[in-house]
Amino acid sequence: MKFKKLVVLIVLMAVLAGLAVFKRLSLEKARKSDAGVLQSQVDLDKGFSTGFVSKIDLYRGTSQDERIIFVKDSSGVWRLENRYRTRARKESVESLLKLVGSLRGELRSETDAVLEDFSLTDEKAIHLVFFDASGKELSHILLSPLRPRGTQNFVRKASSKEVIATDKDVLAELGIFSKDDKMSVKTYADLRVAGI
Repeated sequence: MKFKKLVVLIVLMAVLAGLAVFKRLSLEKARKSDAGVLQSQVDLDKGFSTGFVSKIDLYRGTSQDERIIFVKDSSGVWRLENRYRTRARKESVESLLKLVGSLRGELRSETDAVLEDFSLTDEKAIHLVFFDASGKELSHILLSPLRPRGTQNFVRKASSKEVIATDKDVLAELGIFSKDDKMSVKTYADLRVAGI
């Protein structure tokens, strides 16, 4: 009697192990054959290295009122160039660089026709332009002011029509929490008096 129960248990375990292997193989096959079903992560700008950035230009659309320009001086201190060369908070600038340097997400579109829907046209998007010490543009990223859910942001490179949905919240890093919020210098200015 006990021997029959043992055989039934062994057969049952073999069937479960076979089902597990079959499921794993079918998932791998689906991942290889149909990229649309299981979307993979896409890097926004693979060649972009934030270590060479010496100037950052942030602006919305074509507006000059809402523009923040950071410049790293010869001593390595970040300054707000268009705001009386006020000292910028190093932690805030480095946090923005780190966040933008690691942007990746799911590809949502590859056509011009929907850029307006994502608010990623040149006129509506927030531009993040990065330069090296010689003034050469390293990267130009467009960020949508729309926040579809939680921390999700839509981004694209200026030279590309590919819209990427990322869960890294670049808008919050810029101090923007609704589509009507404006970029503020106060988010980045070091307002301490004489190092106190």
